[in-house]
Amino acid sequence: MKYSELIAQFRNELTINKKQAERLVTLTQRQFTWQPEKNKWSIAQCLEHLNIVARHYLKYMNFDIALKNPTDNEFKPGFLGNFLAKNFAVIPPKRRFKTSRSFSPENNMNGQKILKDFLNNQDKMMELANKAGEVDLNKNKVPSPATRLIKFRFGDVFNMDGKHTARHLYQIENILRAEGFPG
Repeated sequence: MKYSELIAQFRNELTINKKQAERLVTLTQRQFTWQPEKNKWSIAQCLEHLNIVARHYLKYMNFDIALKNPTDNEFKPGFLGNFLAKNFAVIPPKRRFKTSRSFSPENNMNGQKILKDFLNNQDKMMELANKAGEVDLNKNKVPSPATRLIKFRFGDVFNMDGKHTARHLYQIENILRAEGFPG
């Protein structure tokens, strides 16, 4: 896949995901923090998990110091980035991933603030996508949010992030339809 195709795909995913999340603005705090089961995440927790990941990528994806690339090269996904992107793309999920503590938020947060932060992070990711044609998506790397021992190509982040977000928005849709969800 060419850089331009990857970037266009990511922009499309960001647009769809943001529109889906904007529908949550009318939820109450009780609805944001309601959990379908004791050990299942609430809507607020799903969104804050995505915020944690986005803040990490936004911190490390500095295009001002990145290696430049004025041509539309072929994107070559890394092994782990490709594996995760393929698995995140399957909705409904067939494979569950255990989330480490650092990515498992508490359930006592302000839902409206978390949603506002999420929408703002989506806008910032769109800004990155709009500038991405200037940089080398294969050579520039960012540490994984899970461990600095693993690095993802910038292109891997674009390939994974929209799918990862869609996966959790699907989880949120299931919460909204769950029996007992507060009205």
